[in-house]
Amino acid sequence: MPNLMSDQEFAQRFRAAMEVVAQRETHQFVFEMANTPVAQPRASAIGTCALQQLWRIQGKKPSMPPNPTSLWPQLLGLAGQSIVEEILRVMGYEVINGKREYHFGPMVCHPDGLLRGLDLGDSTALWDCKVRNLYGLSELLRKGLPDAEPAMEAQMQVGMAATSTELTIITALPFDLSAARLEVFRKRGIETAEPLVNRVIVQASKERQDLMLARGEALSVAALTGMTVAREFNPADGKFPCTFCPFMEDCLLNTAEPDMVIPAL
Repeated sequence: MPNLMSDQEFAQRFRAAMEVVAQRETHQFVFEMANTPVAQPRASAIGTCALQQLWRIQGKKPSMPPNPTSLWPQLLGLAGQSIVEEILRVMGYEVINGKREYHFGPMVCHPDGLLRGLDLGDSTALWDCKVRNLYGLSELLRKGLPDAEPAMEAQMQVGMAATSTELTIITALPFDLSAARLEVFRKRGIETAEPLVNRVIVQASKERQDLMLARGEALSVAALTGMTVAREFNPADGKFPCTFCPFMEDCLLNTAEPDMVIPAL
């Protein structure tokens, strides 16, 4: 484990570097959004519902396609990621852009990037940028990983295994810094992040990586053999994450007995 700077110093350096980037006369940020077919288990989804993953791998069309406006946060996140990447470079990190494809067992991984230099010394860290609304960000900082977002922690474990790294640095930022929104959340008793950026550290765990590998291998076998898998949430409850799943109605109508149960998170 490298001797990392404190969270406070990281936030201060980030803010100073952002000011340098923002004061440039011209800005050019490029990001790509590739809607590629899902043909195998993915790191970004390995911690989500197994049945949803299997249907996506099989190319099943959901009966409830998402509203196109739901792509807005995704686009904002990609734009924010390209800006943060440049800020990290100004801070002194070497950012190896994550356009490569990595594999861990049958799973495919497309990390945001790899970090080297500055306080990392000779180590290389996986880097992931997360842009969240204030509630999601406060939950992440209050509960930590994996409690706040098990799927995020699962993604990082697969990413570290695929890139042979032992450490992940997540830069977590809010979508907006509106004083009014912050005040509302304070009145509700929910802690909000004061720094512009919040660094979340995840260390590699062979136990967790072996579990993700077992999930990925089981999904791969099911997809290749036409077997069915058990869902991991009950859509009849009408709760998250089912209410955000485009396959919710398909799942409610699915009465077939599953052929296998995927190892649980």
